[in-house]
Amino acid sequence: MTRLFDLDIQLLHDTLLMALAVGTLFFALSYLLFDPIRALLADRHKRIEGELSAAKEQRAEAQKQREKYRRRLREAAVEAETILREAEIEAECRREEVLRQAEEQAAEKIAQARESIRLEREQAAEQMRREMISIAAAMAAKAVTVRMDEAIEEKLLDETLREMEAGRWRR
Repeated sequence: MTRLFDLDIQLLHDTLLMALAVGTLFFALSYLLFDPIRALLADRHKRIEGELSAAKEQRAEAQKQREKYRRRLREAAVEAETILREAEIEAECRREEVLRQAEEQAAEKIAQARESIRLEREQAAEQMRREMISIAAAMAAKAVTVRMDEAIEEKLLDETLREMEAGRWRR
């Protein structure tokens, strides 16, 4: 046979046989190695996509939680403000109650003092009345022992009045 492009049949035969062996080896390796690697890569791709979607979901959940936390903080601030206002109102009511009680106690003490003063005045008036009676009795006793005429009576009255003014009649 003649040579084709300066190739002999043996070389062509070896080349075809080599190409057939490489093709067979390629398909065998493809079946034995490439398909499992492709499956492994596909699984890895799916796992990465799953992790990415899980991360997106977690991020969305974190955003929800963050928003929920901020809302709770705002609610807590409003609640704290409400509690503060209620405490101020309660303190004001308590202060008014204490003031009212103090005013009542003061009014009661003033009433007691006035009553005490009234009783002391009555006692003083009663004492003065008794002293007047005793002075009158003393005058009467003096008048009985001495016969009185108008001049003596006038003198005794003046003397008694001077004693009363001088405060000797008080005990």
